[in-house]
Amino acid sequence: MKKLLLISFTLLCSQAWATGTCTAGAIATAAVGPTPVSISGCWYVSAGGSDTNNGTTEATAFAHAPGMQNCTNNCASASVGALNGVIFRGGGDSWGNTSYMWSLSSGTTGNPTYYGADVSWFSGGLWTKPLLTAGGTAIGNNDDTMISVPANVTFGPFEITGFFWSPTACTNSPPFGECGIFDAGQNSGQTVEYVYIHGWTHSGTDSSYCGSNTCIVATVWAAGNGGNSVWHDTVVTGQDVANDHSMSVWFDGPPIGYNNYCRQAASCSLQAFPTDWHSNTITDVGPAWCNTPSVTGCTHENGFEDDGDTGFLFYNNLISNVHAGIAITIAPYPTYTANVFNNVMVGNDMGGDANVIGFGPPVYNSGLCSGHTVNNYCTGAGTFIMENNTIECGSDSQLFDSCQSNVGLPGTGTTPDATIYRNNHFISATTASGCGGSAVNCTFAASNIVQTLATANGQGYNSSQTYAFSPTLGGSTIGAGSNQTSGWPGPNTNDTSYGCTDASNVATCPARISNPRPPTGTWNSGAYQFVQGNGGPCIACFAYDAHKTWKTTEKCCKGQ
Repeated sequence: MKKLLLISFTLLCSQAWATGTCTAGAIATAAVGPTPVSISGCWYVSAGGSDTNNGTTEATAFAHAPGMQNCTNNCASASVGALNGVIFRGGGDSWGNTSYMWSLSSGTTGNPTYYGADVSWFSGGLWTKPLLTAGGTAIGNNDDTMISVPANVTFGPFEITGFFWSPTACTNSPPFGECGIFDAGQNSGQTVEYVYIHGWTHSGTDSSYCGSNTCIVATVWAAGNGGNSVWHDTVVTGQDVANDHSMSVWFDGPPIGYNNYCRQAASCSLQAFPTDWHSNTITDVGPAWCNTPSVTGCTHENGFEDDGDTGFLFYNNLISNVHAGIAITIAPYPTYTANVFNNVMVGNDMGGDANVIGFGPPVYNSGLCSGHTVNNYCTGAGTFIMENNTIECGSDSQLFDSCQSNVGLPGTGTTPDATIYRNNHFISATTASGCGGSAVNCTFAASNIVQTLATANGQGYNSSQTYAFSPTLGGSTIGAGSNQTSGWPGPNTNDTSYGCTDASNVATCPARISNPRPPTGTWNSGAYQFVQGNGGPCIACFAYDAHKTWKTTEKCCKGQ
C-alpha cells in the first residue's frame, strides 16, 4: 500500500510579523508531524549569523534564537507569533550553555509556533540536526533548566546533549520544572518530534541528594500533562554515559506518546492523565543512581507509571530490562477504562520485585473518586482490560508467578470496577493462574496461556528471537485466543508492531510490520498473530523521509 505525504502550503503575508518568507524546505519540515503546521513567516538562525542582522533570510540569519539568554540587538526585538517558524541551520551548528534557559514563544490553539530546521540548509557536506548543548555545566538561570515550553509550540528536529545537574543547581527539589531539559508547565498543544537527547551527567554523592527517603532526580520533560501535548519519533538515551541512570525522562506528561525510544534512565515515564501511548520502546530502566540500601524512596524506577487516568490506551509497546521497579503500572479512575493490549514485556528482572504489571489504585482526586486510603489512593478504581499481551514474568534467570496469578488489586484497599484478562501469553515460574482469593471483580479468561519458560522454549518461544517470544509453527498460543474484533479498542485489530528501534540515534518505526487478526474465527493468544512466512525482520527495505532519516516501508517488508 502506497502512503502519500500531502503538504498544505498556507502562505500568508509575512510582513504581519516582520519575518522573512519561509523556504519550501522549512515549510515541508514543519508539515511532516502528526498535525501539519503551515508556517507563514520565518526567522533564521545559524552559528555564522549575527544578532545585528534582520534574521529574515538564511543569508541574514541571527546568531541566536529569539528567547535565548544571549540573544541581543535585533534578535532580542524579534517577535515570534502564531504560525511563525524559527529555522536553525544544521550540519554542525551548535548553541552552548550561555543560550539557556531558552524561553520559547506560544502560538494559539491550532496555530502553534514552530522551532525546527530546514534539512536543505546546512554547513559542511552533510545535514545533521542542529545541536543544543549545555556543555556539561550547570545552567545559571531558573534552577538549571534548558528550555521553557509554553502552550501551542511544535519543536524539533534537534540534538540535545551536555545537560548537567548538581545539588546546588537543583535548589527547588525537582521534578516540577526546575532542574531539567524541558520545563513544560501545565500546558497543552505542545509537540516534540524527531529529537535526539543524550549525554546527561551529574555530580555529588548520595548524601548530597537524599534525605527522608526522597531524592532529587532531574527530568528530561517536566509536567506538560495538557489535553493534547505529544512526543513522537524521538530517541532519549543515557547510553553514552556509563551506568548513569540519573534522569527521569517524562514526568507528569505528555498525555500522548508514540514512536519513541527510551533507554538507560531512572524511569522512562511517570504520568498523570495519560490518554494514548503506543509503539514505544522502553528499556534499561533503573536502578536510579541514588538507589542504595539506605534510601528506599529515591524515585519511582518504573518503565511506565500511570498514577491516574480518565480513559487510556497503552499498546504496541516493548518494555524490557526494567531493573528495580515495575514494567508498567496502570490506574484508571472509577467509571473509566484503561486498555492495555499488544505489548511485549521481556527480561524485566526488577531487582527482586515480583510485580511486572501494576494494576493499581489511582492517586486520590476529590473530583474523580469519593474516598481514599491511608496512602492517599482512591478507594475505588476503574476498569482494567488487559488483552493480547506477551509477558515474561521476570527475566530468563529469575521468573515470578505474580504477574498472572493473584491479580485484581489484592491488598491495596482499592476496589476496581472490573479487572479483565483475555488472550494474554504469560511465561512464568509456574502455571498457576486466576485472580486469587483476595481479588475482587476480576475475570481471568480461559484464552490466557500460562507457560513455564522451559515449556515455552520447547515450543520455539524464547527471549533471543528477533521478536521475543513470538510463535513458531505448532506453538500453543496459535488459535487459542478469543475473537475480540467487535470490542477492540485500538485503531485496528493488527497484532503488535513491537515498538521502535534506535537506528543511529533515529527512532525507526515500526520495529516490526504487524499482521492483521482475522475478523472472524479465533485469534492467537499473546501479542502476535501467527502468519506462516511473515513477521521476519526488515533489514534491507527502507525509504528516505523528509527528515533525511531511514524508515521501514510496509510494502517492501511484506515482500510486495
